[in-house]
Amino acid sequence: MLSLLTSHSTQTKTSLRLALLALALPIAGFSTALQASGNGGSTTVCEFGVACPDPFNTATAVGISPSPISNSGSFNFVYTFADLDQYTVTGTWSANYINSTYVIFNPTVTYLGYNGDTTHASVGTDTLTLDLYQNFYDNTPGTWSGPPAACEYFGVTVAPNSSATADLSYGGQQIGTLSAGPGTTNQSLCTVLTIPPPTGTAPFLASDFDMTFTFPGSTAPGTQTSLAPEPTTATLGLLGIGSALLLTARRKA
Repeated sequence: MLSLLTSHSTQTKTSLRLALLALALPIAGFSTALQASGNGGSTTVCEFGVACPDPFNTATAVGISPSPISNSGSFNFVYTFADLDQYTVTGTWSANYINSTYVIFNPTVTYLGYNGDTTHASVGTDTLTLDLYQNFYDNTPGTWSGPPAACEYFGVTVAPNSSATADLSYGGQQIGTLSAGPGTTNQSLCTVLTIPPPTGTAPFLASDFDMTFTFPGSTAPGTQTSLAPEPTTATLGLLGIGSALLLTARRKA
């Protein structure tokens, strides 16, 4: 389920929104990239995509022609920390540019076990970082900067004694970090994007949704942190959301 579009002036060509929502989507082409990394000397892995971050290319961006207007997919992989604690990471993603413009990312991180033993509690504190990269393309005149403000919404159910954060950057500008402790929480943060040239007026724009999931030592197998259920929307500007969302005006002339 998608949230509402913003209103925009005749100078605004469309709206751009990035959201973490729960959708069941078929796997498609890799025009998005996902990177996983861990603490304690753990490896950094580009789980899918051409590269992490995804290089600027009309074939892998979402936008106007010749780029595709949308893409979608799902992911399911196991990440192993340097201390041999293992976690499954599952979820879906989707992106669209024309009309209802959005990026969707819905990960669930579950402690699997230690070195293949699915009955063994974790041996140390593990922090998993996921970076979802999505590029946009529009070569018509204008700027990617606001106003209106870009708003980041974070709704997540965090495992006991654990924590999670979300931090979205757009053209290199961070919206800000939202943090959550155990239980279910919904938070939001807004800022007006000011992306100077040449990035702000370039045809390509990069987005990076950085999420961290921290689990303590002695975590039991099956313990998980996940994004809350998909949002319900009411009226424009009023979002009851269990996900994270960036909402901003796009490409003013």
